[in-house]
Amino acid sequence: MCNFVFVFVVKSEMSELNPTTSSSNQAVSKKSFQPLASNWCHSVSQLVKVNFEWTIDNILLQDELTSTPFFAEEYPDFKWKLKLETKEKTFSINVLLNEEKRLSKSVGLKMAVIDKMREKVFPIEKSVPKNASLPVCLFLVSRDAVLKKSDTLLINGNITIYCEVEIIMPKEPVAGKTALGLFTSSIDCKDDLIHNLEELFESMKLSDVIFDVDGQNFEGHMAILSARSQIFASMFDDPTNDCIGFKIKVRDCEPAVFKRILRYIYTGWVPFAEEGEDVSYETIAKLLAAAEKFLLENLKNECEKHLIDRMSTENCGQMFSLADYHSADYLKQCALDFLSRFPLKMDAEEEEGNQDEEDDGSRNWK
Repeated sequence: MCNFVFVFVVKSEMSELNPTTSSSNQAVSKKSFQPLASNWCHSVSQLVKVNFEWTIDNILLQDELTSTPFFAEEYPDFKWKLKLETKEKTFSINVLLNEEKRLSKSVGLKMAVIDKMREKVFPIEKSVPKNASLPVCLFLVSRDAVLKKSDTLLINGNITIYCEVEIIMPKEPVAGKTALGLFTSSIDCKDDLIHNLEELFESMKLSDVIFDVDGQNFEGHMAILSARSQIFASMFDDPTNDCIGFKIKVRDCEPAVFKRILRYIYTGWVPFAEEGEDVSYETIAKLLAAAEKFLLENLKNECEKHLIDRMSTENCGQMFSLADYHSADYLKQCALDFLSRFPLKMDAEEEEGNQDEEDDGSRNWK
């Protein structure tokens, strides 16, 4: 969810900046709001997103269907629905809002078909202006196009539609009066702090500990690591650990994964894409295991989300085993739900995998 802040400053004709306060004004962070007049206002808007997945049984035999409502928790009055209409040669998906005939606000709409690899096929985006007539026909695809890709689009004769709605909603404005040259708003230094910690991570200036990970050395700062992870705090306090001086050997973790762990500890984020390409499933799985090892719960949850986005009939079983072993409850529940939705497809692929194992004498895991 994103917030957009629009700042409007109205300066009175009678007001002038006091020259004696110019130096103090410049000392305030450029990223903080600096009103130049005694009257100021923040008009805030919130970009609200809600997405929806609709699985339709026996799509080729349906005539007309309407989905259940879906809505953002913050705005339950905006209830959206999808309506399927079929004709001799085409399928169409319409978007409805409550029982209204026209849109009261501009919206952004996205729609696609989800194939068995959990990838979006036939994606479409559309901006619909305020006062547009409802329902909005967002998605139109021919029967021939669906049939040509039936091997990937239809799972046991079912098709899954993905829809995302974006709408900008106003929030309560913030207004007030400020004496010239005096700013009541607090200075937000979080961005500077993250930037400084990222520079420290890259340089490791004044580091006081070295980690030996499979023969590769990584520097760190015990104070930062102890504050962010109870495992590291216990490691530094325990006199019986495998430590010689300030060098500690880390087992059961690859160097590339440990470097991502350190980056997350210092900066609070870790890249899940490199050079425009997503990080591999195997790397995320290893990162999840390392996050559990070092008790980094937020990073573990983030890994679960990225794995769920890549869940398919081919890897669902692996993800369930991974989640069960590392106590990733959210990922485990999603894998169970996926298995319950597509049991016949999973059984067929398991039989095919068993046949390959008999023929080759071994099983290759992707």
